[in-house]
Amino acid sequence: MDALYIAQTGLNAQAEQLDVISNNISNMNTRGYKKAGVEFTAVLQAAGESGQALSGVAVEGVRNDLSQGAMQVTNNQWDIAIQGNGFFQVALENGDYAYVRSTRLSVDEDGYLKTSSGEKLSDYVNVPYGVESVSISPTGEVIGKLDGAETVLLGEIQLHSVMDVSKMSQGQGGLFYVEDGIEVTAATPGDSGMGLVRQGYVEGSNVELTQEMVQLIMAQRGYQLNAKIVQIGDQIMETVNNLRR
Repeated sequence: MDALYIAQTGLNAQAEQLDVISNNISNMNTRGYKKAGVEFTAVLQAAGESGQALSGVAVEGVRNDLSQGAMQVTNNQWDIAIQGNGFFQVALENGDYAYVRSTRLSVDEDGYLKTSSGEKLSDYVNVPYGVESVSISPTGEVIGKLDGAETVLLGEIQLHSVMDVSKMSQGQGGLFYVEDGIEVTAATPGDSGMGLVRQGYVEGSNVELTQEMVQLIMAQRGYQLNAKIVQIGDQIMETVNNLRR
């Protein structure tokens, strides 16, 4: 029965949506997390020699909503976030790059600034021994304070803009990855439409619980309706089989 195939595609699609919504809710307090949403598409498939068209639904993809999350004050000199557009770029061990919106910095064994998940900032800002504190300006200048209140410019942090953010995927540690071939440009914070760097802040997730709960209820009802179609289809086939007896 066509209804069973159609219901099967609906069950699979709604199950994936339930997984995505549940993951959003579980990460609503994760720093820098960006909520995801499922995009559906209609499918049409020929079945058998008759060429009879079977329709249904499939998940076209899962897209991240990269809208700004709430800025939260920590007053910790190592916390940085972006107010506005852009990403911090980090260097991976395999030579590729990843991107992050908010992180807690620290200094690695070589003196370079690294993120909370252990990757160096691609700006390779070095904090030498003897620096007592670090301040980061909204436009990305990293200034170290030495003994006797002397200050020194340690480097500059740039922000990066991704041409097509729909081609970004979200990973562990608040990192985002860009598909090959997607243009990424760097600029000074505050220039070319880039946001500003905020020291002593973190960016919270952009998950809105009430919105996710509404989506969750709708997805559950959609799943139940498709399951009901399967149940009704089974009952119809049982009735047909009984008539044949």
